[in-house]
Amino acid sequence: MDVAALRRELQLEERGTAVHEEVSRAVADAEGMKDVLQTRLDSAFIPQHSPTQLVSPRDVLASSLFGVRARGAPRHESLVLTLASTRMGELKYRGPELRQVDGLVFMLLVNMLRDIKAGVQAAFAPADVCKLLLGGYSGQSREQLRQVILRLQQGVLEFPRFAVQLAQRFEFPDDGPWRVALDPDIVELFSWSRQTWLELETSLSLPVGLATWLYGYVESQSTLIPVRVDAIRALCGSEATVTAFERQLRRALRQLVAADVLDPGWSVAQGTVRWMKARDLTIPNGFQHDGVSAKVLR
Repeated sequence: MDVAALRRELQLEERGTAVHEEVSRAVADAEGMKDVLQTRLDSAFIPQHSPTQLVSPRDVLASSLFGVRARGAPRHESLVLTLASTRMGELKYRGPELRQVDGLVFMLLVNMLRDIKAGVQAAFAPADVCKLLLGGYSGQSREQLRQVILRLQQGVLEFPRFAVQLAQRFEFPDDGPWRVALDPDIVELFSWSRQTWLELETSLSLPVGLATWLYGYVESQSTLIPVRVDAIRALCGSEATVTAFERQLRRALRQLVAADVLDPGWSVAQGTVRWMKARDLTIPNGFQHDGVSAKVLR
């Protein structure tokens, strides 16, 4: 019997009777077990979200962890980034430069493994991920996906007292499914700051780069306040010139309006962005995806 049913039964029993005392003990035991189970779930599983959602901590979406750079620009082989500073200490990243495509793959891996205990290896079809995120399945996109996950393996998030990898054991045979596991302690990332949920369809509808970064930033904010253009440029890790970045920003803002993420009344003037969230977030027409599935390995 569930806790709610036991509470209803308790209300019907006369106080002071043996039955009332017995049901009271049953309610206390059930509530205690519920708390134990919830603690175990919170410490071993990614926060719950649907197959059509992506989830990320706010501090990740509002940082340069998955930065915005020109597609052809060479990557930094090693970076140290301070992603957030709170009363608990600093959250840092050490590893190869990561970009928006790496972030989308990471969030998709989290989505695929959402019902699997962190640290348990699971199998997935690389073709499904390539088709969903990389524009199709080919030898080139397959290698691109492999390189992304290898970068995630090398990337380390440093908390004040421990560190975790963005991905752990990764197997990529020439034929058949690939296998990957998340760091068992990656769940700690989701207790570091408030979780933000993104619609997979909206992410897929946007060009990968500044538009996808801004989508995550917008959704991570309760209310959009005026922000300096140079502050956005620094947050997303762009190395474009101020003039070029403002041009890219205007284009990305128009794309977010088209995706029903932003209200069309935005402006960029005197180095400041003024904007509002769209009142009703709707998924763009023509997109229907059920996500990508992973299978736990026994």
